[in-house]
Amino acid sequence: MTVDNFFDSLGASIPEESKQFIRKNGQLCDRIEELMLEKDISQKELADKIGKSPAEISKWLNGLQNLTLKSIIKLEIALEAEVVSH
Repeated sequence: MTVDNFFDSLGASIPEESKQFIRKNGQLCDRIEELMLEKDISQKELADKIGKSPAEISKWLNGLQNLTLKSIIKLEIALEAEVVSH
């Protein structure tokens, strides 16, 4: 089996729900990082604004921990912008 075939077969075995979750989570993390850059806010500053640890912000941005709706709203308030668009 070639490397390309291996990755093709691996991708085929991942449920569509998981693929969409990974894609949406990546988009969410990218949006948060984009807003942080625009607002010139560090992870520590953001963590302080929403009462979280910098380590938790790092986990969110690396896709290692799921964001709750409540956390997304806190992020939108802290960043003064929509994180999730319609």
